[in-house]
Amino acid sequence: MARSTEPDLLLTLIKKLLDDASILLRRKKPVEALHRLNYSLQKCCELLEKCQEEDGNECTEELPPLKSIEDQLRMYKLQTLLSIAYMKRRNRDLQEAIKLTDEAMPLVTPGDDGSRFELHLFRAKCFFDAQDIHMARAETTQAYSILPANIDVQNLLMVLDSSCQISADR
Repeated sequence: MARSTEPDLLLTLIKKLLDDASILLRRKKPVEALHRLNYSLQKCCELLEKCQEEDGNECTEELPPLKSIEDQLRMYKLQTLLSIAYMKRRNRDLQEAIKLTDEAMPLVTPGDDGSRFELHLFRAKCFFDAQDIHMARAETTQAYSILPANIDVQNLLMVLDSSCQISADR
């Protein structure tokens, strides 16, 4: 994707990659979906890097600056990282899934509690799957502090509490 393209068109192309990946996943074609997601991630990273370069330089082109779409690029990068992480967890590659959420965490904007909650809950589930109860509990507590009424986080806390009691009884 060349910089000579309108910023809104770049966003449309990235969104199309994410939509294609979603469709491919529903059709049970994870390899092709992962290819689309990786390409989307690559393009988001490239464009965000160019946004940073624009900060120091005057924009001499007639096109609108990429800075105008930086927030949307961050959101798409966050979505892409989380989608890849879900696929990694499904394939039991838990360390890679956790690593991807570590990379996604700084992309969450301060007021976006929904994304922050989703990341913490996802990390808690990954740690639980990896049988790291201590870290799972810590992440679940973080998610609970953001959205205490969520039934998934309440259920996970109950399961973690019962597993802590079982291990303490031994």
